[in-house]
Amino acid sequence: MKILLVSATAFEISGFKSNPVFDVLITGVGVPGTILNLQKKLLSNKDYSHVLQIGFGGVHKVALESNDWELGDMIAIGKDAFGDIGAMEQSGFRSVTDMGLSHQNNWLENTNIEQLNDKKLPLGTAITCNTITDNIEIITEQYNYWHADIESMEGAALHFVCNEYNIPYLQIRALTNIIGDRNKGNWKIKPALDSINHLLESY
Repeated sequence: MKILLVSATAFEISGFKSNPVFDVLITGVGVPGTILNLQKKLLSNKDYSHVLQIGFGGVHKVALESNDWELGDMIAIGKDAFGDIGAMEQSGFRSVTDMGLSHQNNWLENTNIEQLNDKKLPLGTAITCNTITDNIEIITEQYNYWHADIESMEGAALHFVCNEYNIPYLQIRALTNIIGDRNKGNWKIKPALDSINHLLESY
């Protein structure tokens, strides 16, 4: 059985050479494209051992330092959440679950993480946001609510779809930047790409 390799953009796996182990799906950036294209792919072909999502991710400076991680490192995501779906009130952020509009848990947990993380990558938590920001007030509010290590624009969509269809999956993020730093001159794109390529070559 093949592994469905999922990435938001072709660039994030641009060093990847064809490997018969993988069937590749480029979903496009963001939650809508990820949900739509991943669901279409899985409904048309259910013969995958699991889904492997790989891409870039921003990391909170406190998580980088407290976990002794470095930009360019690969982190396996144990749980993810839709980090900005809800209400931003004067008292702070409230998720749709907090507001009684959803019976789902805020967190979308990967119950197969220990089994599928056979490369023994460090584990982290993440949130998925529709809008990336350098607004320190928003960043601080999101961190105070979720205390997530990492941020992306697609991860929770993977967790949501695969949990709904009971399909094993693994999300891996290569850390490219500190969350809030929009100066790409500070980003570690090449180390992140090298880490992704090295990981994919190990399959």
